[in-house]
Amino acid sequence: MDAFFKQIPAQALSKTFRHAVDIARYLEFQYLWVDSLCIIQDDKDDLTNQASLMCSIYGGSGINIMASGAFDGSQGCFYDRPSSWRSHITVEFSGSEVLFDCVPYRFAGGMTDMPLARRGWVVQEQLLPQRKLFFTRTEVFWKCNETHACETFPEGILPPFTAKDPVTKPISIAMWEKIVAWYSCCDLTVETDKLVAISGIAQLISNGTGEEYIAGMWRQNMEYQLCWRPWNKDGAVGIYRAPSWSWASLNGGINFSYPGKPPLYTGHLCVKVQGLQAQNATLNNSFSQVLRATLRLRCEHLLRTTYKYVSSDVHDGDTLGEIFPPWSQYETFGTILDCTSDPSNPILDNSPFHILPTTLHPGEFYIAEGLVIRATGLARGQYQRVGWFLFQELPGSASFDLEQIGNLFLDANCHAQDEDYAEIRNVEHGKTQRFIDII
Repeated sequence: MDAFFKQIPAQALSKTFRHAVDIARYLEFQYLWVDSLCIIQDDKDDLTNQASLMCSIYGGSGINIMASGAFDGSQGCFYDRPSSWRSHITVEFSGSEVLFDCVPYRFAGGMTDMPLARRGWVVQEQLLPQRKLFFTRTEVFWKCNETHACETFPEGILPPFTAKDPVTKPISIAMWEKIVAWYSCCDLTVETDKLVAISGIAQLISNGTGEEYIAGMWRQNMEYQLCWRPWNKDGAVGIYRAPSWSWASLNGGINFSYPGKPPLYTGHLCVKVQGLQAQNATLNNSFSQVLRATLRLRCEHLLRTTYKYVSSDVHDGDTLGEIFPPWSQYETFGTILDCTSDPSNPILDNSPFHILPTTLHPGEFYIAEGLVIRATGLARGQYQRVGWFLFQELPGSASFDLEQIGNLFLDANCHAQDEDYAEIRNVEHGKTQRFIDII
């Protein structure tokens, strides 16, 4: 490494890095920043320090070179390929000849379907820079804040052929759920990078809004954000990297919405965040790796129940189940566990859980949703999220109003006992507030 501070011989670089040097020189850039060269890979402190600068490094770059077609550094940016994918045909139409451009079907997929698009770190490497060059196996693509072009369409790709971006600029906090849904489907070599590899985007949003960021979630409207749903699950994470209430605790895709569900930040909340305690790997840096975090919620309803395995969804990999009681007579009450598990596992069948309604939607098809949680046994009223539940209106029944939905929970005969709560407070007018902790 000491020798590299003085000089980096060309033969010591991978083919992709050598091509990046050629591209930078051709474009007359004086400096080139390469992540795996400029970050000392086996130095945890340097990696932590550099990760905190991603927002300014990529956001302040003149251009980002993306070796989209390469599986690794040995393949480079340039490939043997046809000189042009574009051809013309002339068709006689209404007595005159019309010239048409012909391109391969899904040709824009040459950028989105490339190996690089599957890497988790690449999400912020695509969103933060102002200008990007994508070197694919078919042609070179260009994207900036004003246009999207390529060799086939140098003046700009026509709308029918433009690959739809999961997120459009400018980046805002309103796009966070879409960013997470995109990012969660990507791969990471190091599991603990889950929050670090998206920290540059979070920092950009926080700098613009002043909002507090905790373990992949935003303090503003956090109650609504708790009801994320896993899909295409890759299984549980072997090490701690986020609290169970955060989407970052799981591998695999995450959605905050689903067909027919009311907009995310709507509905009557049954929970209220009362406290958040988090410890990050870097002091005073909420964008760094999370070591531990506890969420305290004031809850209107908490019910003891039993989870019973029903089936596994082949398409999404969901483990589906039912809650017994209080609504075993309702076929429209179902749960989805956060992690795909063997249904023969005894913890899945007739296991004690609690359900925590978080949001009620009066007058909607889906009238209530919330979390399936399980006591940790480590402290009174302390739980871990293990799943998500959805209660939808019975077919042919009248729409439920807010009071009727609430009564469904109040009339249940399996309310949590005092020992199930972390704290109980008697407040004015004879009311009682109950609190639980989720880690």
